[in-house]
Amino acid sequence: NETSKNTLKEINLEEFIYKLKNYCYKDSETQFYATLADYYDKIEFKDSLIAQLEIFRSLDATNVFVYFRLIETYYSSNKWLKVVDICKDAKNIGLDDIRFNYFMGLAFYQMSDYENAKKNLESCLLSYVNDDFKYMVKGLLAEVYYKLGLFEFSDTLFEEVIKYNPNDLTARNNYAYYLAIREKRLNEAEDLSRYTIVREKNNASFFDTYAWILYKQGKYREAVKYIEKAIEIDKGNYVIWDHYGYI
Repeated sequence: NETSKNTLKEINLEEFIYKLKNYCYKDSETQFYATLADYYDKIEFKDSLIAQLEIFRSLDATNVFVYFRLIETYYSSNKWLKVVDICKDAKNIGLDDIRFNYFMGLAFYQMSDYENAKKNLESCLLSYVNDDFKYMVKGLLAEVYYKLGLFEFSDTLFEEVIKYNPNDLTARNNYAYYLAIREKRLNEAEDLSRYTIVREKNNASFFDTYAWILYKQGKYREAVKYIEKAIEIDKGNYVIWDHYGYI
């Protein structure tokens, strides 16, 4: 845990772990594969990490921990269908954890399958969950409703999320941007967006949103100042350059 990735590769810790297999892990084969998985995770060998986790799962199919490790790994690699498959496998063998529905909803959202995302995320709210998880689900569901054109439902959820956590800058930014796209309640959108750029001064997306709202209000000279700040932060974002051209 304390050693750098490059050092771990150089000392060939993998070979050492295998030598210990029959000594330290003879009564816990799953722990052996968990240790190998940790090692591959540390040195960022994702394919090897997945292979060890899958062996672990074959030995202990009801271990919730290994499912979430696999979900995390596939998610970080943008393998959305794999995330869905792992969640379905878990549910099919009777693992009752509402987070599987959440991650399926998240994966379907990333694949632009908004109907399936909606179904899985709404099911999360039918169970008793703590407030932090509930509003995390509502924040994503607000995005799904917007993509489906259910603007009234989307607006309501965004407002609930922001009321619950006024410092949720992503929810504020996205809600403000969607209002600007629809040219609705632009003064409110400006207030929401201004809050984000005051509190996070190095986020190009936040400055881009604020500039776009000013543009929609006809405040072109003011909008230029903020869109140029966005470009200064992220010169490679084509959406920001597109907005700059309009402004």
